[in-house]
Amino acid sequence: MNIIPLFTCPIFMKDLDFDLNFIQKKCISISKKEKGRIKSNLGGWQSNQFYESDFPFSDLGSEIKRSAIEFSQGIGLKSNLKIESFWININKFKDCNQYHTHPGSLFSGVFYIKTPKNSGSIQFKHPGSIGVESYWNGNIMDQNPLNSCVWDIEPAENRLFIFPGWLEHQVLPNLSQKDRISLSFNLTLGKI
Repeated sequence: MNIIPLFTCPIFMKDLDFDLNFIQKKCISISKKEKGRIKSNLGGWQSNQFYESDFPFSDLGSEIKRSAIEFSQGIGLKSNLKIESFWININKFKDCNQYHTHPGSLFSGVFYIKTPKNSGSIQFKHPGSIGVESYWNGNIMDQNPLNSCVWDIEPAENRLFIFPGWLEHQVLPNLSQKDRISLSFNLTLGKI
């Protein structure tokens, strides 16, 4: 059988090796000092945006940028990337993030800092989910990335994901009794 995976949606994943205790403490400290904002979050706390120049974790920012360049080159896009913004997410019990995209961003991503068991997967929605749902619903024998409307990925501490800014995604509710902490970011094309 010859199946062509036409129009696939690339997602970059890489396990990193950062001191998460330091990063976690800094995130909690920031959350106690600022009110935060509401964007896609339903409950939980989301920091205001940080920019590359004032980001509190410069080594992590550099690694995110290197990884994004690697991803960009791997899929044949220009790699003169800049980090547009970062923000911290802290989701408590039952907190989640509703479906959203990141308009204006070439790539978006997330780095996981604290991920207790059952603290909420990231769920990606197929860009053609209306068609998949309308025409294939009820006919799927074995769900896989080629026939699914949505796909869940369990978070893991020190794991980085980078994906197209146009890819719709959400964070499922945190069903643990512990905080789930992550760092999200947007990347755009910089000047050459």
